[in-house]
Order: sequence, then C-alpha cells, then structure tokens
Amino acid sequence: MLKIYNGRGGNPPAENLENGINPAETKLTLTVDELAQQLNVSRTTAYSLARKKDFYPAFRIGHRLIISRQALNRWLDEQTEVS
Repeated sequence: MLKIYNGRGGNPPAENLENGINPAETKLTLTVDELAQQLNVSRTTAYSLARKKDFYPAFRIGHRLIISRQALNRWLDEQTEVS
C-alpha cells in the first residue's frame, strides 16, 4: 500500500530519509527546465545552451532535449579548469 506524506503521517520527504539520498539526484538525466534550475540560469538560457552543437551533455530523444547528468558534471569541470 502506498503511503502519501501529508505532514501528519506517512513517509517523510526523501531529503529527510536517514540515508540522505534524494531520488531527484539519482536520476541519470535532466530536462532543460531542471538544467536551468541546476545552473541557476533562465529557461531561455538553458535552452540556448542545450541547443548548441558543442554542448555534448544534451541529446534528443524524439523531439525532447535531454541532458546527461554525468556528462553535465564533466562539462562543468572542463569549464572551470584553469588553462
């Protein structure tokens, strides 16, 4: 039986679980809206970035733009490397 957390019982939100793992952080991919949230940029900026040919974390599944979380972390590390 599925329990819904409503503040008066049921399961607590995932970020409060003992193991400290947030299910949203275990997803392998992000949407462009989630990318915007992660990078703290506007949705328009996130779409512009995701559509660039050299932004390799983004790929298409059908008409959807999807961002690989692992590739995004690599890309971010590359952007912050000192030359």
